[in-house]
Formats: sequence, structure tokens, C-alpha cells
Amino acid sequence: MNFDLQDVHYAIDNALKSEVLRHSDAFLKAYMDFLDELAEPLDFSKKTMRNPIAGLPGGPLEAFLNYLVHTKNKHFQEERECRLSLTQLLSGNTGSLPVQYYNRGGLLVPYTQTPRESFNVLECLEWIVIGPGPRMGARFKSVVQLVRQHGGRHIHVRASHIPFTRL
Repeated sequence: MNFDLQDVHYAIDNALKSEVLRHSDAFLKAYMDFLDELAEPLDFSKKTMRNPIAGLPGGPLEAFLNYLVHTKNKHFQEERECRLSLTQLLSGNTGSLPVQYYNRGGLLVPYTQTPRESFNVLECLEWIVIGPGPRMGARFKSVVQLVRQHGGRHIHVRASHIPFTRL
């Protein structure tokens, strides 16, 4: 698998955004083509509608996904995060990607397991910041135990300095 490890940017204007903007003509063409399709008379025999960005594989779509995955709000800058991403194109015939799911606050979040034999994620980590949230003490202890259990003795774990507030 072709995993990509990149630093996260904490400013909206960054090199990744510049790369997306270099493809603005391709995005505008895809949008205009889609608008043209929407203006056509309704065909009730069609069961599905074409995805407007389906015609943008490679450069434009990859640049856009890179920007979305590797850009965060400046308030999270303390994390100095790197993200590991994998882009897999899905053909209409395949149906779904081979992913697993975990529960995050009642939402199912898909993920792809990295192969431990060829890519040990723990070797890439120097420290982990436990993000603001409820039950910080329990979450901190859980992460410390998990890291130690999987051989990450060199990894420093600490709680975020960002205060947790519930809206």
C-alpha cells in the first residue's frame, strides 16, 4: 500500500492549498459539466447520478484530498501532528473498500489497518498529546498503558494544554 506521511499544516493558506489552486481550471470544468447535466431534462429511468468529482482522479483530486487531510485549525497547533494517509480509488463495480470501523461518540469511523510487519507506526512517534475531552485522567492512563503494552517505551505521553469545554 502506498501510505503517505506528512506534517499537518495549521494555517488555511499553505503549500497544499496552493497546489489545489493550481488545478482550479479542472475543478471549474468539472463543476460546469455537472451544472450542464443538472440542467438537462429529468430522466426518470436513471437510478443514480454521476459524481461531479469522479472525473478528477490523479492531480486535482489528490491535491484536494491532501489539503483536507493535512490541514487543521490553528488552535490545534500544539499537537505538531503528522498524518498517515492512504488514497485508494474505488471503482463502481467494487462496492466498498476493505476497511474496519471504530465507534467515536456514536459515529462509525472507517479506518485501514497499517501492516505491522512492514510499517510499525510506534517507531515514528516521539510523543502523544491526549486531546481535550471528558475523563482526561482515564484517557491518559489508557493511552500510557496501550503504548507501553505495544513496546513504545520511548514515547512521551502528556495531556493537552487546551482546556476542554462542553457547549
